Amino acid sequence: MRELLQDYNLGKIHSSKHIKTGVFNKHYILNTTKGKFVARISNKTRTYEEVMYEVQIIQHVQEEKVPMFIKNKKGEYLTQRNGEIIVVSKYVSGKFPTKVTDEMLRETGGFLGRFHASHKTLRMKYRRPKVYVITKSRLENMRKDLKKKLPKLADEIEYVYSLVKKYQFPKSFPHGPCHLDMKPENALAKNGEITLFLDFDNCEEAPYLLDIGRTLKWWCYDKKGYSKRKINILLSEYEKYRLLTTREKKKVNESIILAIVTQLLVIYHLFLYAWDGHEEYLHFYRDLFLPQLKLLLAKE
Repeated sequence: MRELLQDYNLGKIHSSKHIKTGVFNKHYILNTTKGKFVARISNKTRTYEEVMYEVQIIQHVQEEKVPMFIKNKKGEYLTQRNGEIIVVSKYVSGKFPTKVTDEMLRETGGFLGRFHASHKTLRMKYRRPKVYVITKSRLENMRKDLKKKLPKLADEIEYVYSLVKKYQFPKSFPHGPCHLDMKPENALAKNGEITLFLDFDNCEEAPYLLDIGRTLKWWCYDKKGYSKRKINILLSEYEKYRLLTTREKKKVNESIILAIVTQLLVIYHLFLYAWDGHEEYLHFYRDLFLPQLKLLLAKE
């Protein structure tokens, strides 16, 4: 970590603490003579272009509640060492919220609305491969590959595949850069208010409604199921900044279904190719999302 600090004007280090969070990134809180910072080290599956895509979006948004990246001594936001990519941001105090309040729902909906609305003036220099937007050809390839390599889950994969195919949005739906991972675990809160929205490294261009559906599935579900009241609070605040089209409004419930089934397909894929066989991740997400999916489909 001291070697890393040589690339930045952060002062002398007092201490560093590893934060155990995420699968693809390692995070460290740095306490230095110039203040507190967070260093994120991305593993070798992240490319320079992918991380720069994230940086350019955050720089464009210019919101207070997003990470504020710091340039290194070369005037660059990214530092590359031994095949890993490092970004440093200012530290913001807060904890992952354990209870979702109405104010948090409003803050999340408002932020997402502003985030989507801001893209009218965004000119992208870098691009990121699509992960959660699954084209027809990629969907067929994933279906064959996953069923072959996960034979015990073949029936489940076929079922999820059929739902992705059924609920895909038309290409004409409004789209642009999306966060796609807005959940309580990717936010920090203090005194009941959100202080920071995190993890923009899943951003990719997608239908805005898919981003909304993925946000609703994390923020508006509890032991009793999906709360219409919570959904209405979040969407009401969202629409203060970007109005949903008539067609989007009709497909809000379907957006959550599509969010879940595309997530499941990606999870099967990650289990095979990125998680080194960690079955606990696979079981966690299946146990989480399959009951939600059953509940949503029963209301269709």
